[in-house]
Amino acid sequence: MIEYTDSAKIDVLKQALIDNRYTDVIDRLRPNSKISINPSQKGFIDIYLQYPNDFIDSLREAIYRVRTQKDGDLELIRSSFDKIKINLIGELLMNMHDINTKHENTTVTLEAKFDCPLCGNEYDEKCTIDRTIIVPTCHNTSCKKVKTLIRTSEMVTDDIQTILMQEPMDKSKKSSPVIFTGKLVGKLDRFI
Repeated sequence: MIEYTDSAKIDVLKQALIDNRYTDVIDRLRPNSKISINPSQKGFIDIYLQYPNDFIDSLREAIYRVRTQKDGDLELIRSSFDKIKINLIGELLMNMHDINTKHENTTVTLEAKFDCPLCGNEYDEKCTIDRTIIVPTCHNTSCKKVKTLIRTSEMVTDDIQTILMQEPMDKSKKSSPVIFTGKLVGKLDRFI
């Protein structure tokens, strides 16, 4: 394992930014921009694994130095671009049968209980056909239709996957197959 000084880390990361073609992105950065970098790419991975606590700071300095090649003054770039955000992304490989609502960035709540934060009234709600729950408002006149809060300990959630089923081409009329939309609920969504 090679030990790197701070300046050597920055030089390696600067070269990695150039080799992995991040220079065009860096040249277009604005002072409040976000940049997404994959640390598993060649040049980044050694520094990332060996110095995980210092990686973002070293990478930020390397970005400043790449930008200096275009604009010139390093101190001006450091002060101007001190608010840029660096997002580390990865290459996540996933099988299609592993995708569920967690991966689609949605949570499907089928049933839930709601409580009024002011008077304590309880309301039971079920999801609509569109898989959404309408948050009830309190019916007590003294609460003035305040929105109720969901009781997370008693909500029923599940995975739901939407699928499209197409008629085989050889059985379709005029080469126009019929397409149906279906929904798989629970553990059935893993069998597609």
